[in-house]
Amino acid sequence: MNQIDLIFNKDLILSRLRTFGSPKRLVMSHDLFINAAVLILIVPHKKKPYDLILINRTNRKSDKYSGEMSFPGGESQKIRSEIR
Repeated sequence: MNQIDLIFNKDLILSRLRTFGSPKRLVMSHDLFINAAVLILIVPHKKKPYDLILINRTNRKSDKYSGEMSFPGGESQKIRSEIR
């Protein structure tokens, strides 16, 4: 890949994204699916490649994805009314 291809191009990125209400957005549902989300954080720079922020997951024996790099996010949780 040519380094120029990695230069941050806001218009190109925006043209590829879909808004939540977009008719072109792929919506999948199934009784076994859970509500979850991830954050794709792109940090722009002028005349050099952008940064893509990832997290390093905590090492836990009970987590099959333990220690992997991933986007921040995960399963959504209901907010208790007394916290609001």
